[in-house]
Amino acid sequence: MRTTGYTAAEYGDVSVLVGAQRGAYPYGNTLLVRGTAESLVVDPSLSLLEGAPPADLVLVSHAHEDHIAGLGSYEVPVHTHEGDLGALRSREALVAGIGLPPDEVDAVDKMMRDEFHVRGRPDAAGFEDGAVFDLGGAP
Repeated sequence: MRTTGYTAAEYGDVSVLVGAQRGAYPYGNTLLVRGTAESLVVDPSLSLLEGAPPADLVLVSHAHEDHIAGLGSYEVPVHTHEGDLGALRSREALVAGIGLPPDEVDAVDKMMRDEFHVRGRPDAAGFEDGAVFDLGGAP
């Protein structure tokens, strides 16, 4: 149904994983940041459903479906800002936060589940403004 896959644009230790349709919604672009000890994926999109690059942790900039659709490809720690933690931990909280009329909630929940593969990450950890993720520095 959806096109998966990405094209990597390399910028030293940072790769922009350009999603289908040049990263336009609903595919999104993802970042892969490599330090000397660990690597970090930022905003795993639909384009990572097949062939996601390995990473030691995942950072979600904000809990929107196009930024979390590829989370299922990772069994590593996931972090997001404290303000988005509830929506990342629970699909139901994500859908509720949209503020839909009651008669639209079930359809949007189904779309989040079936098209965006949103399952919720109850193990996700929050961070506050100014947080630093040490990947071992840069070479």
